[in-house]
Amino acid sequence: MKLGLLGGGYTVLASGSGLRRVFADDELPASPQLQPFQVSLPVPPEPKEVVGGFTSTDCSDFTGSGTRFFQIVEEERSVQIHPALPATPIWGYRDANTSSAWNFVLGPTFKVRMNEGGVVVRMTNNLPAHPAGFPDPLRGFGVNRMTTHLHGGHHPSRSDGFPDNINSFFDDNKTSRFHRFVSEPGQSYDYCYPLLDPGFSTHEADATERPSTLWYHDHFFDFTGPNVYRGLAGFFLVFDDLDTGNEATGLMLPSNKFTSQGVTNDVGPFDIPLVLQDK
Repeated sequence: MKLGLLGGGYTVLASGSGLRRVFADDELPASPQLQPFQVSLPVPPEPKEVVGGFTSTDCSDFTGSGTRFFQIVEEERSVQIHPALPATPIWGYRDANTSSAWNFVLGPTFKVRMNEGGVVVRMTNNLPAHPAGFPDPLRGFGVNRMTTHLHGGHHPSRSDGFPDNINSFFDDNKTSRFHRFVSEPGQSYDYCYPLLDPGFSTHEADATERPSTLWYHDHFFDFTGPNVYRGLAGFFLVFDDLDTGNEATGLMLPSNKFTSQGVTNDVGPFDIPLVLQDK
């Protein structure tokens, strides 16, 4: 007999053995019972820097001798999440300059330092084509129009991952100017991350507001959640003279292997970013 109680996505029913919760998806097959801890923790490596860089007209005001350049692709791939399960199709980021298979759900783990020239990241949308603006017809959710947001970063507005393209007006005649922030399949977009102290654009830099553990993800209007669930996310770790990445210096926080200005820190890794996802 239904008690008429509904909340939190389930109904409370009475039965001979007492109350039980009936969820909206009770008719779906139960998740398989799996043996845990069968594989090592997957930790996506750093992307490989593009030797010699590349020309980025959109980021020319924020590049210099110390700027590092990276190329990332957004793609559909299959990842073996557990050895007892078939590979799972996902959407995810991958380093365009690696020759090996990218067997990770998450994208590359960026490890960068403040005030060393910043980075330029070219994102290329290699997702399969389907009617723009409509969910993926094969799985019912997610849209293949990409715009990337570096969550918690301080950077030029054009690199903030606007959720859609916009038209703006710059004169008294209200002349419209189109701004493309969204990449359709086959298109690329350059993101400028100067990695300067917050307030750099107004000459009021504030080192107390420096970022640290950040993450990047798709940011398309109305579909950020579904696209991130598909796998479009990754870590972006920022170091400075306090959080140096070497536990023998600065605040002596756990070490994290990375290379800065040609010097490689080989201690660790003991600072390992973790993300929990239901797949």
